[in-house]
Amino acid sequence: MKKILLSIFVLSATFASAQNNQTNNAKDLNVVSLEISGDVGNNIGIAIEHAKAQENNDQYKISTVIRAYYVSTKLESDNQSVKDVNGSGIGLEIGFRTYFNKEAYKGFYAGSNFTTGTIKFEEDNVYKENIFGVQDNFSGKYKYLSFFAPEIGYKFLIAKSVAVNLHVGTSWIIERKGEGDIDNQMFDNWVARAGLSVGYTF
Repeated sequence: MKKILLSIFVLSATFASAQNNQTNNAKDLNVVSLEISGDVGNNIGIAIEHAKAQENNDQYKISTVIRAYYVSTKLESDNQSVKDVNGSGIGLEIGFRTYFNKEAYKGFYAGSNFTTGTIKFEEDNVYKENIFGVQDNFSGKYKYLSFFAPEIGYKFLIAKSVAVNLHVGTSWIIERKGEGDIDNQMFDNWVARAGLSVGYTF
């Protein structure tokens, strides 16, 4: 009887210790990455991914992602006498990822994002040849946002700390009224999305 009780006690202590170790090993996810991507324009910036510690491995892993980036693009002219106009600005995104992996924040995932941005276009002497009496300076701002920007991607880890992430998707762009010489009809409402990021996990 004493041996049985001793065995039960040892098993109970071992199980409790394993549970404590599992709890102690569970920690928040934080990833800071440098990302290059393309949608409305060509983007380069910082992406931050965060998730609270999740001990239940029966649930898919969900994280929050925030991106801030510099945008550069070109407004192409369909008139041979008019130059293309370069634009630059800033963009911001916030979204969520659901990983199809119940063990870790890696592998295939699906995401959805809210995006917004402003791009300023300026060009002096926009006409290739001077036209008497015609204003030849181009200046304006393009402002946009999107509530529908789904993506799918894959993230893998190198040496448990370097995160490499590839993603593709699309965005439905809602355009705010353009400023200056910008007409929203110059831009598409549907744009493709793609990106690559490399970051550090801690």
